[in-house]
Amino acid sequence: MKTELVVTDLTRMSKDRVCIATVNKQCKSIRPKLVNSNFRLYWCYREDHIIQPFTHLCLDLLEPISNPPHTEDWTIDPNFIEIYKIIPEENRKRLLDQIIDKNVSCIFGAEIHHIENKGYFIDSGCGSRSLGTIKVKNAYHFSHRNYGHWDYRITFEDHNSLCYRLKIVDFSFQTYIDYLRVSERKSIDYIEQYINDIFSTRDLYFRVGLSRGWSIHPERCYLQINSIFTCPDYLNKKCFDDYLKEISKSPNEHTICEDICIPF
Repeated sequence: MKTELVVTDLTRMSKDRVCIATVNKQCKSIRPKLVNSNFRLYWCYREDHIIQPFTHLCLDLLEPISNPPHTEDWTIDPNFIEIYKIIPEENRKRLLDQIIDKNVSCIFGAEIHHIENKGYFIDSGCGSRSLGTIKVKNAYHFSHRNYGHWDYRITFEDHNSLCYRLKIVDFSFQTYIDYLRVSERKSIDYIEQYINDIFSTRDLYFRVGLSRGWSIHPERCYLQINSIFTCPDYLNKKCFDDYLKEISKSPNEHTICEDICIPF
């Protein structure tokens, strides 16, 4: 089933693995899946195109895979893809407003649990979906720390006046933060204040998603931020590839690039 889609999420997994999510013309989330393998970053590089958020494309959806709360998965034909264009910045807010949810708690169709210092999650096997979009009421504190790998988190308030602190797994956002630290040589304190200032002065949207259960907690699907969008765009009309190229010029730094094969 050939289906026109718009990319909404490019999520970093481990090493060069990425997860991609889209919406269709009916504003329903679709998460493309390969049958026997994972998406790797090089899949995003297509001749004169780089697949990134707001890329308008067409994929051949083969079969739905429902594993609640992850009900958006579809296997795709790996040999078919058509890329049309990147939605221009002036039209992106319109799309985001079309897919917006009222608040975080109404996204998943299941109760959100919270354990202090452990995060927010819903139970595996529960819920009706794993992806949603909110317009952020207030963003209080972005931080990133190195615990052997860089960890990115944000505290924010949704329009239900509830506060959350979630992990950010947005590939573009992580790359931009690493670019500021490595290429621009900005301090962690400077970067955090700079991002907090951006978030407080622009329209801010989060794509909120759910992780999958893993060996330690197979029964939990943790909330995370899959994508961050601001109007105007904080990426300054660039994409992750532009910032990866800059980061790669500093190969001795411990960055997002060190275990990624970048097809320049």
